[in-house]
Amino acid sequence: MNYYRTNFAIVHVHKWGSFEELDQMMPYERDVYKALLIDHLKQENERAREDMERNKQIQARLNSQIKAKSRGR
Repeated sequence: MNYYRTNFAIVHVHKWGSFEELDQMMPYERDVYKALLIDHLKQENERAREDMERNKQIQARLNSQIKAKSRGR
């Protein structure tokens, strides 16, 4: 089942080639593309985590500024 999920992810989600192209690849070629896909996904996840953390910090600063302004009224 993992073979089919990987093929689906490569072809449909990430728009890399077609099922025919995957079937014609040598096993090591497929492994290389699979490793590249995994690396790409890890980088995207890390970037998303960093963005979320940055947004949390910005939101916390804004909340503290709003509280400080409301106390000064």
